[in-house]
This record gives sequence, structure tokens and C-alpha cells, in this order.
Amino acid sequence: MTQGIWFMKINRHEDAVRCFDAAIRVDPADFRPHISRGILLVRLGRPQTAIESFDRVIGIKPDIAQVYNEKGNCLGVLDRYSDAMGCYCKAIEVDPKYIPTYFNMGIVLFDTEHYGEAIASLNVVTESSPEDPEAIPSRAGRFGIWSGTARRLNASTRQ
Repeated sequence: MTQGIWFMKINRHEDAVRCFDAAIRVDPADFRPHISRGILLVRLGRPQTAIESFDRVIGIKPDIAQVYNEKGNCLGVLDRYSDAMGCYCKAIEVDPKYIPTYFNMGIVLFDTEHYGEAIASLNVVTESSPEDPEAIPSRAGRFGIWSGTARRLNASTRQ
């Protein structure tokens, strides 16, 4: 598991996938390599396969907000916005303090032209990090998941 994370950090993604797969074979009930594998698969442009990893986590440990948030991101990438919203709502139900969900929900709401709700969701993000309100958007944009939408949102709020 640790070696897989190290490979992720140095952009040796296929090696990281192999490490996570090996960790899963050793202990299929450990949810951590499934989450890491899913996040990596999204970065590699394989969101449908990532969803399968996240579904395994939900089957093992359904009380982790991050996994619903990550699955929602994959569904958003696939333009399955209604399903993504369902995942984000579940993430908030599991842990209302998991702030990345509010950012991602705001982006989906923006993409589906629910602007008032998008602003409300994104306000939760900025209120949670008033010293650095762009921290979460810049982390999400780093992975290219919502970067185009985030740029449109930033441009539209500056006009």
C-alpha cells in the first residue's frame, strides 16, 4: 500500500495500480487500497473502473464520506449528474464536515445550471477555509477533474 502511494507521487501510475491490486489480493477487506486505486484510476481517465473500486469500499465500509465524494466525481466526469448528486448527498449524510463534497456538489450544480444552489454549496467551502478560500478548488483542479468548470465558475463570478 505504502509503495503504491509512493509510486503515485512520482507519477508511476501503472506501478501504483499494481501495488494497490497486490494489497487488495493480500487483504480484500482493507478499504484503503480500494480508495487509492479508485482515485488513481480517475487520474488515468478510467472513471468507470474507478467506480467499481469505490463500490467495493462502500460494500466493506459504508461510513466513509470520501468514497461517496470520489464516486460522485467519477459520475460527474461521465455526465451522470443526478447520480453524482446522490453520492454527494450521501457523503454529506455520512459526514457533514467533509468539505470537499460541498465543492464538488457546487460544481455539479453549476454544470446543471442550478446557480443559486451552487453558490450556497460553494459558500460552505469558503466559510470553512476563510484564510484560503481557493484551497479546495485548486486541489481539485490539480487533478483536472473539474478544472474547466472551475475556470468557468471563477470567470462568471468575476463579471
